[in-house]
Formats: sequence, structure tokens, C-alpha cells
Amino acid sequence: MDDGSTLKVATSMTSDWGLPQFDDPTAEHYCTVSTNGDATVEARFDPDGHTRPIKHAIIVDVFDDSLAPGDTITLTLGETSEGSLGIQTQTFPETDFVFIGFIDPFGTAEFVRLEDELSVDIVSGSATDFEAIAKARDEMVDVSVRAIDEWGNISRRYNSVADVESLSGEILASCDLENGIAHTSIETREVVSDEEPLRFTVSDDHFQATTNPVVPSNPIRWGDLHGQSEETVGTGSVEEYFDFARNAAFLDFVSHVGNDFQITDEFWERLQKIVESVNTPDEFVSFLGYEWSANTPNGGDHNIYFRDDSAEIVRSSHWQLDDETRYQGLKSASDLYDYYGGRDDVLIHPHLGGRPATLDNIDESLTPAFEISSVWGVFEWFATEAFEAGHHLGFVGGSDDHTGRPGASYPTNHPFFLVRGGLTGVPSESLTREELWNALQSSQCYATTGARIHLDVDIDGASMGECITVNGTSEIDVSIAGTAPLTNVDLFCDGECIDSVDCTTGADRYEIRWSGIRPQVRDKVVDWSGGLTLDTGSFIDVEPFGFQHPEHGLTSTAPMSLEWISKTAGNYQGLRFNAPTDATISLRTPMYSGSFAIDTISKERIRDFGPVKGEIVCREVGAATTTDTALTFTDDLDAGTHAYHVRVRQADGEIAWSSPISVTTDH
Repeated sequence: MDDGSTLKVATSMTSDWGLPQFDDPTAEHYCTVSTNGDATVEARFDPDGHTRPIKHAIIVDVFDDSLAPGDTITLTLGETSEGSLGIQTQTFPETDFVFIGFIDPFGTAEFVRLEDELSVDIVSGSATDFEAIAKARDEMVDVSVRAIDEWGNISRRYNSVADVESLSGEILASCDLENGIAHTSIETREVVSDEEPLRFTVSDDHFQATTNPVVPSNPIRWGDLHGQSEETVGTGSVEEYFDFARNAAFLDFVSHVGNDFQITDEFWERLQKIVESVNTPDEFVSFLGYEWSANTPNGGDHNIYFRDDSAEIVRSSHWQLDDETRYQGLKSASDLYDYYGGRDDVLIHPHLGGRPATLDNIDESLTPAFEISSVWGVFEWFATEAFEAGHHLGFVGGSDDHTGRPGASYPTNHPFFLVRGGLTGVPSESLTREELWNALQSSQCYATTGARIHLDVDIDGASMGECITVNGTSEIDVSIAGTAPLTNVDLFCDGECIDSVDCTTGADRYEIRWSGIRPQVRDKVVDWSGGLTLDTGSFIDVEPFGFQHPEHGLTSTAPMSLEWISKTAGNYQGLRFNAPTDATISLRTPMYSGSFAIDTISKERIRDFGPVKGEIVCREVGAATTTDTALTFTDDLDAGTHAYHVRVRQADGEIAWSSPISVTTDH
């Protein structure tokens, strides 16, 4: 290697390894570089040091002499000899994680890939909890359990025997956990009425979990419509992707939606064959799809889905595929909607990811819904703007998972992906592609932030996605079975919250809740890290909520002060606590700092954060103890057509949104 040459060691941009640093030997992620040759070597880390998807790169400069055959460059990741704790490894499993070398031996800024690669297997950690999933099937309820580590990965080394019990304590079955997973089935006649929500407890000597609710007479099919594998910008093969969705996330349906400018013709052919092979009516449904990935000024990301096993992919560009065809493709969202116009075998869902979608060209015959929740965040602001523009769009949730965990995508240390992936719920007796397609096409579905909340909304016999005419007054019946105690049920008309029911009991506690998102950018995260202090008395029974990242949440609790790490992307986080009524409370965050008397806390609502869409809400609350509820809203309509939808919020920060019902009145 010549004087002035360069070596690059590159890894996937999806990975969340600690960012290497070469300056402070006592700080975390400290790395070193050395050589036994005559030259001097220095290293630096550049997150954009190579091309997508192998963008993260350590760049080693060679200078003040050359390196000869037989000389070596030694790179140590996580040097601990001078006090550093080392470097944090990736937080999700991967077989054959690769370090790829590129060399510019002449100092020409032209790099060639080295033949040899270093690969390591990244495995899950020790089990810290159980997760239990229930699914209604004919006259049975399938119960599955997975042992997970602190980052939500399946702990593959965990083996045990677990009991499945009714909530009354009756043991109904036992199951063997092997490699962290177990399944069993319960006959519904062994439990209670199939009209009521059923839940089961799964436990062994170490962990216990309660399943999501199921209502056998009204089964919900759960799916993740958005994720990627290593063939584009994800982790693991596409075969592993579909296997995880079915056998580890316990989904009913899934789609693989990769960025179009990375999908080769060969991979598209392979994907179509896989989608066809894994689709199993009454057991597991797959959909063919891709992500049309234009830049935001041209319309932004839109997820394209096909009803059939095979279809032509029409890309926004061929940017990373072929230099000769690089600029070919459908350049704008207008072109996209024109191309697919009039077809009933295509669905288009706007996606608020790295290239946020716009509302400019939406055709509701092709776009009945948009993705309101994913690992990128929660996008209620987009729903508001859609309603203001006259669109009555439904809601779906997806993960856009990049970590090989569709349907069970957890926060990572990647700076953009700090919330769980969303899910889509489809009420359907049948589990076939045709039935699910028809439901998705008509917005007979709802979205959650990942919790399998059972939600049913009815207006005079009309359900989600349907249209109805009334005589001036609407009664909106809502039935909810939660996965945690409920705090609020909110009714929206044309995107505006017009009524809310507090599901807590009493008003002897206080809540401070914050939410914020940077809407039209790739990095949507807002930092709320800060603290609370009292001028007298003590905080009592402090309850943090909504903190999903294992390294976020309360970091310090003292009688008169609280400190936390908090980052949001449209999701909600906060604290509930008791405090003296005569105290003054002071709040300190990067977004807002201020003080107010506890006895005026219910009047505090701050929303002015410049380009950030968000709010801080302070209120009196009671104890959240109810997981199931049925309630009725009443609204007197103005003449015209109005869209009603419901938002459910739980004490743990999880959310569900019903797709709207369109109500028309002449009065």
C-alpha cells in the first residue's frame, strides 16, 4: 500500500453496533489501529463511508511510508486496556454478520473489494421475560410463548416447561419451550363464553406472561405489512424473514416490502416464488409487495401491494441496480397513481419513513389507508393533514423492520428506530388472501403500535371502513379488550378530537405526558431527556410509561427530584405520580422548561415547539385498572359526510386506531 493509500472496513447501515471512536481510551466504543510495517496508520469512523447498504465504515489512512507484502494492519474493536468498557455489539441476532474490506492501494480514491471477509454470529442474550400470544382458530385458541432477552430477541438457549392457565388459575395445558419458543392449543369449550374476551397465563419457574385478548366469535387476524431483509437493507435472508413472521412472531399475514432501487430482477423473481410457496390458506397468508422509494419532493415512499403471487415491479429509479438504466422509472407519485389507476389488484399505502410520503396525489381507490405506526414513529399528524385535505383514509400498522424480526420488531440503538413496530388487525372469520385483501381494500382494519388490542367500532350497524346514512345523530358503539389497563378512549370526527372518555378511577394522581416528532425529515426523533423537581414534599409512587427502549426511562429518583432519558418519534411517554397539592413543580427538557403549581396542573397544555409537532400534557388522573370496556359516544352531525374514528390509549403507552366510518346526513 502506497503512502497516501486507504483501507476501509465497512458494515451494514442497519447495524447498531456502538460507533467506533479512536480518541478517548477511557470512553466506551474505544478502538485502536496499528501496523507492523514502516508506515503510520490512523483511523476514523464515517457512518456514510461507503455505499448503501454497506455504509458504516472505519477508514484507515496509510501515510509517512508504505506497506509491503507481509505487513499487517491490526484493528481492535473495543480496546479495554486503558479503562474503556469496550464496544457495544449489535442488539439483534444475525448469522454471518460481515466486516467487508475495501482497499485503495494507490491513493486514487478508487476502492476495490477484498476477497476475504470476516464474519461473526451475533446471538440473543439470556431470557428476561416471556411474551404470550393467543390466536382464535375454529373452535380452538392457539397459544404461543417466546422467551425474550432485554432487547426483545428470542432467547434461543432457553428451554423449559410452561403451564397454560385460565385467568381463574385452572391449568389447561402444558408446553415445552425449545429454543425459546412453545405452542399449544386450547379448546374454547374448556373456557368461558366465546362472546367474551379470553386471556391465558403462561408461566414456568422463572417468568409469567398473559396473552393478548381473543374473542372467538370475532377473531382478529394480525399482520405486519412492511419489512425488509438483507437482499435490500435488512437483516437475514428473505426465507428467514417469512419463517420468523410465521413461527416466531406468530403472525397471521405478512408482506416483504423492500426499497425498489435495490431490488434486482433476480431477487424479484425469487421473492414472487417465496410469496407463493409460503401462502397457506387458513394458516398463514403472504402478500407480494415493494416500496416505491422516490424522494419526498417527488411524492416520497409508498408501499405497493399485489393481490396475486406474481406482478411486474415498476420502480421509482434503478439507482443502485444498473448504471445504464439508473434514471429510468416512475419519477413522481402522480406517475405512480396514473400507472396503477383503475386496478383492483393493487393497493398503495403511503409510508412515513426515510423519504416521507406526501398527500399531493392520493387516489383513494388505490389508497384506502396509510401506515400510521412503524419503527420510524407514530404519525397522527399525517392523519390530521389527510382529513383536512378531505381524505377519509384508514389506518394500518407495520414495522418497516430492518432487523429480521417482522411482527416483533423492538427498539434498537440505531438513532432512528427507538419504538416498536406497528401491527395491523383485520376482523375476519376466514384466514385467506382473498378475504384479507377485500378487508384491506375497504379499510376494514385497524392499526396498533404493536400491542394486539381487540377493538370493535360500530355506528348503526356499520363497521370500520364502511359508509352509512343517518338522520342527524350518530351513536358510536365501541368495544375494547386491552393488553394493559386502559386510560383514554378518544372520538375523532374529520380528524379532530370531539370527545374523550377517561377510563381511570378517581383523580388522586398526576400525569405529565409528552410527545413529539420532526415530521418531514428522516431523523424524526425528539429528545425529551430531563427532570422534574418539587419545591416541597416528595414524589410518591412514581410510574413511568411508554419507555420501550431498555436504556431509556427513569435514571434517578430522589424524594424531590426525578431524572430520565426520553426520546420520542410521535409516540407518548411520561410519568404518573403523587405529590403534595401545595407544591410547585418544575419541568426541565430540551424542548420546554417551566414551573407551575400542582393545583393548576390540569390546566397545563403546551404545544408550541416550532417545527416539531408535539405536546406536553399535564393532568389529574386516577388508577388505571380496567382492561375491557364497552361505551357509546353520541354526536349531532352537521349536514354532509363525516369520518369518525376512535383512538385507544393504554397505561403502558400502547395505542390503537380504528379506521374511520363515513357517516352522511342531510340534517
